[in-house]
Amino acid sequence: MPDPNAKRTPEMLIRLASVAKDRTAQLQFLDALVMQTYLGPLSMKTYQALAITSTHLAFDFVMRMPDPVPKGVLLLAAQALPDRVNPLPLRLAVAGKLLGSLPDSNQAVGPIVRSMTAGLSRSRVLERMIQLQSRVDRCDTLDAMVATAELRVKLNCPKCRVKLTRPELIVHLWHRHRLIFERGQALEPRAMVEKILTQVTSYPSAKLPEEAFQATANYFPQSEPLQVLQAMAARQRSLGTIPRPLIDEAGTAFHSLCPTCLAPLPDRIRPLPPPLAVTANRLAGDGFSVQVWETASRQTVEIQTPEQVRNLAPVSSRRWGPRGVAVIVAGLFLFLFSLGFWFAPARVPPFGLAVLMALIGWGIYAAVRFFQPKLSKASVRANDVAWQEIAANLTPNIASTRFLTRLCLSSVGRGSAVERTQILQRLIEQTAERSEPTAPTIQLLAAAQALQTADGTAFGKDKVNDLVKLFEAVFLGELPIDHAEYLAEMATNHLQLSTGDAGRLSLRLLGVAFENNLLPQDIFALLNYLPWVRMVFGLPTLHQLQVACIIWRGKNSEPWANVGPAVTLFDLAKKSPVACRKILSFCPDALLKLEIPEAAQRSLGDVLLTPRGLFIGSSLLADPDTTIDLERSPRGSGWTLKIGREIIPLDRKLPAELLPLITAWLHYRVKRVLPQAEGLTRTNPLKVRLLLNPLANACSLCNAQSIGRTGKVGDPWPLDS
Repeated sequence: MPDPNAKRTPEMLIRLASVAKDRTAQLQFLDALVMQTYLGPLSMKTYQALAITSTHLAFDFVMRMPDPVPKGVLLLAAQALPDRVNPLPLRLAVAGKLLGSLPDSNQAVGPIVRSMTAGLSRSRVLERMIQLQSRVDRCDTLDAMVATAELRVKLNCPKCRVKLTRPELIVHLWHRHRLIFERGQALEPRAMVEKILTQVTSYPSAKLPEEAFQATANYFPQSEPLQVLQAMAARQRSLGTIPRPLIDEAGTAFHSLCPTCLAPLPDRIRPLPPPLAVTANRLAGDGFSVQVWETASRQTVEIQTPEQVRNLAPVSSRRWGPRGVAVIVAGLFLFLFSLGFWFAPARVPPFGLAVLMALIGWGIYAAVRFFQPKLSKASVRANDVAWQEIAANLTPNIASTRFLTRLCLSSVGRGSAVERTQILQRLIEQTAERSEPTAPTIQLLAAAQALQTADGTAFGKDKVNDLVKLFEAVFLGELPIDHAEYLAEMATNHLQLSTGDAGRLSLRLLGVAFENNLLPQDIFALLNYLPWVRMVFGLPTLHQLQVACIIWRGKNSEPWANVGPAVTLFDLAKKSPVACRKILSFCPDALLKLEIPEAAQRSLGDVLLTPRGLFIGSSLLADPDTTIDLERSPRGSGWTLKIGREIIPLDRKLPAELLPLITAWLHYRVKRVLPQAEGLTRTNPLKVRLLLNPLANACSLCNAQSIGRTGKVGDPWPLDS
């Protein structure tokens, strides 16, 4: 396509360039002027005509000329350089263009430099020449002028007021004050890197990511590439997801990520250590070991401890079994009888005496073998010795806390609960007395208390009741919130609660939370940062918590009495563990047990109210408009309860009042319980803040407060109420 500017005269192009409002079109007109006037005598006239309209436009005309600039235009442009009406970057660019077209001599370069530095101080003259130097590919004269000025001019350090030459000041600022000298100013490198990162992550990007990595490596050589990636990702969170390497790195190191700058923050809740290595006859870990060598007649126990634990030395103890004791006793009897036989009278028949002695010896052996208690299994013996010989002599300090925690974990369901009762109680008291609990000591306290709870079953105690008391201490603020997380992990992985007991525990804990002024929104916020506690609570949704709160509030006033009698599962969990365990084993989210006629209960079982609906037999009914009919079986024997499309076979006819009762309960749930549950939107932010405050972190880079979990981006702290 032919260029339309080629047919226009220079006068037309000058006029069009002067009145053009579009910068792109204006530059196209100037390019056409350069093509028509560069090699002819019209270049000076064109420059003068453009300068009448705007010196800025005339300078743009010069900048678009190829090198060398015609001499007439060069002289005219050099005369306009001192005019400060034009911006400094444009004047510097034009001056650099002119220096590239002039001879490299003092007579030619000097006037250009003086026109750019007129009226400036000596330090500003030096800085202006350096700026001009960066616009010229090569000019030895200008380089010599800059070198001479650098030796002659001394600058003040803005920090310590030392006077130094420019090269010395640059080195001084970096090595002494970690500042960068640029354009006559001492700048913080952090601000410069921040600016580059912002330009890299802007949309559209003004710089390439490589520039951010290079600038960071220059100014902060101790930083790692992952930190640069982290900084760029923090500024691009609104544009996409977080890079996977940051998440993986944080998860591996048990860190969360700062929501502001994605810096890794240590998570206070650390994973519990694994149990000790336990085999059939050995228990070992962290430099401690108990080995039981077992033969048919005796056990030999060998204890080893680390060298740094001086109050314990390797010891060996022996314990004889029934066979060994029987052999010793019977052998001693035979020896004494043999002495008596040696001194017996000659008239005693030797054969009969020998037979009698043998029978008596075997009888003694059998009696001792039968009545002597058997040796405990090697694994049980190793566990008991670890408590009696090692744990009894250790105090919970930095060196022994991990071993004691692992010993508690490996002792659940193993060893003698009676023999370690006092040792375990003393360990709990010593750990609880620590004035500044750390994550290892909190883990030890939780593990020891969980083991004590498990051992309580040997004395007829209920594990659920003991666990509820431990969790209640956390809700009361007597123990930090991470203690509850470790207890929950122990209860889930080590205490082996049945489905019914797990449901009882979640109901009891919900009741304790409600009693301590925690509302459904508060509990849901807490469980978001405590995954093991959330599992112990039964992985509830916010809707389930709201419905549970409505039922809990009515356990004394019984607002459902107008519909029919019922008992809450909260009361059953506390007063009737067996009945509650049975119900929760097949319906874990039950909240209310409806009292129906005995004949109907024998046929249908328990009828339960849950957040999902009404649980009848094996059916779940939620819609109050569902058709409920009692019909005879098609075969003529028995009855069937038809709920919508589901059919429940019955062995007898249900009472007539049952069907209206079920419908009334469905209407009560839909019209009373659910609307009240949806209206529970209030929170208790002060209580939540007091409980979660120990888990909050302050970022060392940006000082932002946040709370989070391992491998996840934290939330700003305090939480939005």
